[in-house]
Amino acid sequence: MEINLTNVLLIHKKELLIFIMRTFILLFCTTVFSFTSENVFSQNAKIEISADIVLTIDEVFDLIKDQTDYTFIYKSDLFKNAPKVPLKKGIIKANKLLSQSLSFGDFQYVFSDDKTIMLKNEHEEIKNKVQQTVSGKVTSTNGESLPGVTVLEKGTNNGVAANFDGNYEITVKNDAVLVFSFIGFLTQEVEVNGQTEINVKLSESAFQLETIELISTGYQTIARKKLTGAAENINKSFYENSFNQTLQEGLQGSIAGLQVISNNTHPQAVPQVIIRGVGSAFGEGVGSTSLSGTTTILGDPAVLTAGSPLYVIDGVPTFDGRDLSSINGNDIKSITVLKDAAAASIYGARAGNGVIVVETKSGISGKGKVNYSTQVGFSEFVSLNENLNTSQLQEMFIEGLINNTGNSIDTSADALDWLINSNPYSAFNPNQDTNWGKELTRVGQITQHNLSASGGNNNNNYYLSLGYLKNESAIKEINFERLTMKLKYDTQISKKLKASTIIGYGNTKSNNHETGTSYYNPFTSIYRLRPDFNIYNEDGSYDTSYNFKVNPLGVLTDETRQLETHDFRGALNLNYELIAGLTLETSLSTNYRLTENYNNFPSYLGKGANYRIGWSTVPSSYGNQRNTGIFTWNARSLVRYTKKLGENHTFGAFAGIEQNAMDMKGTNLSVLNLREGSETFDNGTPETSDSFRSESSISSTFLNLEYDFQEKYLVNTTFRRDGSSRFGSNNKYGNFYAIGLGWNIHKEDFMQNNDFVNILKLRASYGVNGNDQISAFGYSGTFNTTGGYNGQNAATISSAGNALIGWEENATFDIGVDFSLFNNRVSGFLDYYVRDTSDLLYNLPVSGLNGDTFVFQNFGGMKNSGVEISLNTKNIITTTDGFTWSTGINLTTNKNEITALESDEIISGNYLRKVGEDFNTLNLFGYAGVDQETGSEMYYIDETETETTMVLGEAEKYNHGKATPDFYGSLINTVTYKNFSLTAQLYSSWGGQIFESNGNVQNDNGYRRTRDYSNTSKYVYDNRWQQPGDITNVPKYVYANSLSSNQTSRWLHDGSYVRLKRVELAYTFSNKMLENSFIDRLRIHVSGNNLWTSIKDDTLMNDPEMAGITGTASFNNPITKTISFGLNVTF
Repeated sequence: MEINLTNVLLIHKKELLIFIMRTFILLFCTTVFSFTSENVFSQNAKIEISADIVLTIDEVFDLIKDQTDYTFIYKSDLFKNAPKVPLKKGIIKANKLLSQSLSFGDFQYVFSDDKTIMLKNEHEEIKNKVQQTVSGKVTSTNGESLPGVTVLEKGTNNGVAANFDGNYEITVKNDAVLVFSFIGFLTQEVEVNGQTEINVKLSESAFQLETIELISTGYQTIARKKLTGAAENINKSFYENSFNQTLQEGLQGSIAGLQVISNNTHPQAVPQVIIRGVGSAFGEGVGSTSLSGTTTILGDPAVLTAGSPLYVIDGVPTFDGRDLSSINGNDIKSITVLKDAAAASIYGARAGNGVIVVETKSGISGKGKVNYSTQVGFSEFVSLNENLNTSQLQEMFIEGLINNTGNSIDTSADALDWLINSNPYSAFNPNQDTNWGKELTRVGQITQHNLSASGGNNNNNYYLSLGYLKNESAIKEINFERLTMKLKYDTQISKKLKASTIIGYGNTKSNNHETGTSYYNPFTSIYRLRPDFNIYNEDGSYDTSYNFKVNPLGVLTDETRQLETHDFRGALNLNYELIAGLTLETSLSTNYRLTENYNNFPSYLGKGANYRIGWSTVPSSYGNQRNTGIFTWNARSLVRYTKKLGENHTFGAFAGIEQNAMDMKGTNLSVLNLREGSETFDNGTPETSDSFRSESSISSTFLNLEYDFQEKYLVNTTFRRDGSSRFGSNNKYGNFYAIGLGWNIHKEDFMQNNDFVNILKLRASYGVNGNDQISAFGYSGTFNTTGGYNGQNAATISSAGNALIGWEENATFDIGVDFSLFNNRVSGFLDYYVRDTSDLLYNLPVSGLNGDTFVFQNFGGMKNSGVEISLNTKNIITTTDGFTWSTGINLTTNKNEITALESDEIISGNYLRKVGEDFNTLNLFGYAGVDQETGSEMYYIDETETETTMVLGEAEKYNHGKATPDFYGSLINTVTYKNFSLTAQLYSSWGGQIFESNGNVQNDNGYRRTRDYSNTSKYVYDNRWQQPGDITNVPKYVYANSLSSNQTSRWLHDGSYVRLKRVELAYTFSNKMLENSFIDRLRIHVSGNNLWTSIKDDTLMNDPEMAGITGTASFNNPITKTISFGLNVTF
């Protein structure tokens, strides 16, 4: 094996220095440019390719003739045996199309004055006497077949094109060199040397061919070379064959600037997703389902979580991130993240926090293909806090009783006797040792099946898919199922009219559990429930003699908490070419989501046993059901125009109108006295019933203009005006705009003689986007008619309105550099951004005299600024046996700062909102450790941390740092050898504070006495103060001790960690191994997620991601580590 590994920077040191000098001279000096036109076949003439297609050479010439004034003259049999030319949908330069079509041989073409091109063979084909047949398969580095690859015997016009499956066969000289070339991939040469089978893996080259359209905004698809904003595509390895319940989970560390945190893996939870920092202060759960088991609509479904991006699926804005739960990752063609105003401003009102655009797959012209993939995997929680067993807890109880000076217990024997015989709570059982962590968790199992079919011809193509996922989670009895179906059909109705139809359906079902500190949360039991309790009685029934009859396993098995969603999506898109360059496009899309939440609680345990009427507990078998239907529609019409003026100027524009509306309605029913085991409510006593409805809409007009000069100098501008029903008449409309500039420096004449810069592009942008994310009637106020007064029906204020509330605005400046160097072996980008948010939307506290204690207001400003770095290197490239090694690095640093408030500061729980500070600044009492002589907790008086006290009331809260990390990012390495590929991703988040809000109950110091939920952590057991002189931060364990405050820095930790996020080893079977089967492609793989985590602060008891964006951790479901095995087959 020959390995080509060089330090390209040292080799080109002199050239690099000269290049830098030239560039800076150009940037700071004024230069007069002169341009001359050439009386030849214009390199700027553009040919439009309406669909992916494979053509003969003759058909290519016909295509050029139809769109230019040129004609061709050549021998009729000149291209008789020439390979066909694969073309991608889009725009390509005419001279590049001609060169690409004739690349298989030595041809020359001569221009005449009457625009006639004469072609002839420059050299006759040289045939060697000794020839042989070579066959093989051409794939991408991840094993996907590449149909249409040109395979050429170097120095001749002897060539073929790979078929739909990437297979080829060619007869060549035994000492020939084969040249493999394909749009979007690096050309590769392989020496035959007598080989009869040569399989080749081509590496992608995003910058190599300018005809590939890379960035989809939902309104247009832009070639990266013309992009002036900050946008990036996510590699499909992050979402294809994904084992995750939500698409977002797999995107962590995929690109710079995108922060994804799985702070809760509960079946109903959605990962937190932030683009370029928290830019908004307020957000409500989006038609959310309460994790307590009943659906709670906190606002309407168009309201996003604070700082969350807008999600767009096939050009249509969606409710929120939950819509991605009904999308199968294998159906996705691309995911694009629009980060700055220039890239996202076309979405105006909802683009303030960035946009994530998802485009699903379409059919491919050619023979019909069927793809099937399956995976099975196993999961367990990454970390569970280690608590005490019965023996250890008995030791702690005895010590705590003796340490308590308020009783007469002085010996261990007296203390044990009291625990067993006199305990006012549940009697202590030293003979029972239940490990609640093991009893309530299991090794989860995940199964996934995906089936798709696609095919078509030049006028019609289709894509049909079916997907199924089942996740039996690592918590017993908690399961999740997802079924997805999709049909996409594209047709060329006439020469001018095209249509596309999408129909999709997604269904999810889950059994759930409560979260937080509730006894019904299994994690509360794992961390707090005493180990000396039995799970079962002698007769096999659940033991409910403790913990308010909340037997945690019984709650999971016998209580019913079910959630089912149905998502229906439909879209129709029409495109009509009025004249050359002018098209009319219109689309109509609808989405309907039905959420059915059903809960049923028996009377003998859990919620049923603790049902309360007034102040009395009245056990009852009861249930509730809440159904919510959300219907949205989006209509858009636009006219698009592109025009080439002369040889140098290209103009483009589109303008249109858009209307988006949402209608949500639902019902809620609660019933008491159900027959035990009944799954219907017809035999119970109705308790409450109500209904609700919410509506909102946005009306918009928009305009986009773009211009480029010789594809060197780029300008793009956008304007959008939105009218939102969420605001009153005075503030209903908002104007949003952006301008982006780009300079392709590598196209300058002075750059043409360097041999190490392939791409160098400078871009800058500025723009303003908006945010209207408050509840539908936040400006007017709402009333509730389900209550009453003095025994009479009455309407009560449920939310006070604010007619003056208006748009929140995000103004973003971005400057960036895109580069590709040393024959595309080093590529990436560097961005610096400043994002200013003004008129923040927030639910501020007010006097209750207004009828409500909170009112929506515009109250201040916030700024995010940072740097994004992305670097991709091809470290080892070989041309013989397929060994390659590539590395991807992305890194983001973001600084958040409050820039304006109406008051000096706002204290919100354990957070300090103050000008100059991070929005998620933690405001806590300073913990000063433990007094060495008494074992009592000590606190700092103030932020000077010079004086201490043992009385918390004498101390004051102060700034304890920010939750925002200093940086986050990924290191991704991919190695291939022959048919094997190995990918490993390390993810890190460094800096930022984590506050464990439940630390005082997770580390009980005796306050809970010997109650049923008084277990404590192994950390307390190992590190507690026991005698004078002990140096520790864990106080003395005392029965009936004062509760440690959950507002001190004792529970504050460094949030830095590194995680092995993803590892995958795959093997793709060669064409020769499959040649006698009906299988075209076969790939097997084994992968692991979250296999290893290194946490800087070893006192942190929970997984660092559980703290989320705000930095506060609770009893949430931690992430799981998984190992899976999969198979992909095409036939």
